Amino acid sequence: MNFQEYLESLSACPAARQWAGERTAEQAWDQCERADWLLWWAALAGAEKKDLVRIACQIARTALPCLKKSELRPLKAIETAEAWCEGKATPEDVRAAAASAASAAAYAADYAAYAAAYAAAARHSKKWSETQTAKLQEFAALVREAIQFPGMTRRSA
Repeated sequence: MNFQEYLESLSACPAARQWAGERTAEQAWDQCERADWLLWWAALAGAEKKDLVRIACQIARTALPCLKKSELRPLKAIETAEAWCEGKATPEDVRAAAASAASAAAYAADYAAYAAAYAAAARHSKKWSETQTAKLQEFAALVREAIQFPGMTRRSA
């Protein structure tokens, strides 16, 4: 099976399949700048759930500065998920913390709408583009550091 067939077997989105083009699986893993795609692939290929959660928490922490300093629910959710990875919290603890953080997400969405309007004006600036690209590359590199190349494996159902 070639990589395109593999992506189709995983029901990869059309954008991912188009981006992959003629790349091999290893080339795609090494070159992809979408941490979300890499995490998705690793999860379907059977990566350890705790490894996936750890790296997702690490990436999520980078969004915390966008919240009011008094808004601690997202941090609590991240810390609870990290505690679960260490065997110090239950899945129920994680669900409760995530539910609490969801109301903080509503605030974050409002903030994001404001920030998006501001960013739209700056989007054409070279510095903004370079910063966004660097962040995407950083997140993808974090995933590759934490998770070995999954190849074209698939977790059995």
